[in-house]
Amino acid sequence: MRYFNKSFQKGYIFIAFAFMLPLLILLGSLVLELGRGFTYKSRLQNVADAAALAAVGQLEGQNVFHLVSDCPQDAEEEENENTIKAVDNAAIKSMQTNGLNLSDDVTIVKELKKDESGYYYCVKIRDHVPLMLARTFLPESFMPEGLPISVLAWAKAESISDIDNGQAYYQLYNIGWNQTPKLMADIRASAGNDRAERIGDKDGIHYNIDEYGNVSRTETVDTREVGSQKDKRLGTYKYLFVDFQPDIQMNTTNGILKDGVRYFPFENLDSTADLSEGDWKNLRYSSILNDTASGRTSYSRTDLIKRLMSTYGIIQEIAIQILDTRIENIVLFNDLHKVRGKTREDLEKWEADKIAKNDGLVQKELKIADATQNAALGQLVVRNSKGKIAETDPLLVRIESEDIRRIHSYSSTSLFYTSSVRSLTLKIEVDNTKPEGEYRPLVIYYYGPQDSDENVGGGRESQPVTLELNANFKGILFAPYSPIIVKGNGHRIQGLVIGKSFIYNGSTITSPASSIYTDFNCSSIQFDDFDLLDIPERFRDDNHVFMTSEQAKRIK
Repeated sequence: MRYFNKSFQKGYIFIAFAFMLPLLILLGSLVLELGRGFTYKSRLQNVADAAALAAVGQLEGQNVFHLVSDCPQDAEEEENENTIKAVDNAAIKSMQTNGLNLSDDVTIVKELKKDESGYYYCVKIRDHVPLMLARTFLPESFMPEGLPISVLAWAKAESISDIDNGQAYYQLYNIGWNQTPKLMADIRASAGNDRAERIGDKDGIHYNIDEYGNVSRTETVDTREVGSQKDKRLGTYKYLFVDFQPDIQMNTTNGILKDGVRYFPFENLDSTADLSEGDWKNLRYSSILNDTASGRTSYSRTDLIKRLMSTYGIIQEIAIQILDTRIENIVLFNDLHKVRGKTREDLEKWEADKIAKNDGLVQKELKIADATQNAALGQLVVRNSKGKIAETDPLLVRIESEDIRRIHSYSSTSLFYTSSVRSLTLKIEVDNTKPEGEYRPLVIYYYGPQDSDENVGGGRESQPVTLELNANFKGILFAPYSPIIVKGNGHRIQGLVIGKSFIYNGSTITSPASSIYTDFNCSSIQFDDFDLLDIPERFRDDNHVFMTSEQAKRIK
């Protein structure tokens, strides 16, 4: 028997590898092309879902709208041309808003049907993903048109009577509005400053400038700091209140007088020209970064500008710009809160025992309730939309609504002025999903800035709220008047996110579908209302975690 020598074997391997290399590259490129196709199909499904929901939202006399998997076989086609035109136009407008290029290569099929229960609208989109890498291996004459992509979405519209009080939106809205305090002043006036629920940045607003000359003002609230305060019984609380620091602190000893009365000329933070140099001496700004050692808690504007110039080596114009930039607020959720009872009966007994003992905690809760004339604030456990104890023991978090042109007097010598609309980032830093049932879900409320009449959702537009997941998140974010940005970072959401709209890649999404979580880079999503809402099982099965306020108003 003849054997090949080693040098021949090596040569054979190189020859075989040379023949196999193009095939390996081709297979690798095919995997990449399929990945691009899968990503595009996911985005196209979001567009179709949003278009179907936008279309049925135009139907008069209907008040509940949701996605469905199919249309009943006995449903009949709608014949009213005006109705068909209205829903088709709404669908097309939604597709364009969500970034779909309506070229000749895209095929769109739309259909409106109805039966006794309501209307059904179908959107079917066909498109192709160009095979970019295949061009390396195939001549132009052999190139296929592209990877075919097809998606289908059905949405249903129906009319349900007596919906106003049962809408998911108002159920959730009222729970937060009735069971959390609206102002820090309510807590301060009735329970003092040692309430562990009141959290805020003790160092005030920080002034920052990067190497490129970009300036910012930031305020970071760390919820973990609550446990280090005098009252350490955090586990007993029903809610937390996030308190923003004021924009400006004003010294009242000298005062700013005009025509014999105290004068506050501010309309907003930018209209500072009315103040003279002497007037500015009476203004005090919150402490700045890296200045805790001096013991100073505030600066005059002149002193602060000099301090900023010295600290950062900047010119006076840049220092003044820092004082006029928007304040960026960051709230760190980096503590776990254990449930206070595994069943409704456990929680009911726990609350009854606490009230019977009438300790300092309960007395403070009742004082807050008396100050606001809201008996719900005297309860130690969250009630759901039916008035029963929520069995999951959620922890409510109320983020302060920014005041407008408000002067607060907290002492005989100091006034605080607030006017900024903040940009808000909520950072989830710890995983509260495991072990299952061990930790309380967070239900975060932010109603946006107040208008001139001290109402929310009105004259002043909210800045976007960013939900940044650095861990899995079990809870609800309810920001009904704010655009929401979700940074999933590969983590999981169990709960519900409701906002005015959603922002993705600079585009505003007004009708998000459940499949959009892949664009938000969430590993998975699971709908959960934590025993707070009274909604039908069919909606729970849809796993619709991301909703706009308008969508939530249509769910009963």
